[in-house]
Amino acid sequence: MNWRSILGLVFLLVGMKALYVIIDGASKDGLKSSPWRAGAGSVIWMAVGVFLIMQGIRKKEN
Repeated sequence: MNWRSILGLVFLLVGMKALYVIIDGASKDGLKSSPWRAGAGSVIWMAVGVFLIMQGIRKKEN
């Protein structure tokens, strides 16, 4: 495992945790607020994490 894979895993886990916190907060507030921007940010962090993991796997194979 290289640094790209580790950093990608961290981004993926942090993004997932943030998304769960956003979903939990939205369910407590009802439909008062629209957390779609924060949710989109969490999805972007998870996508960056997956990208870095894939880059780390490719670099390891070469």
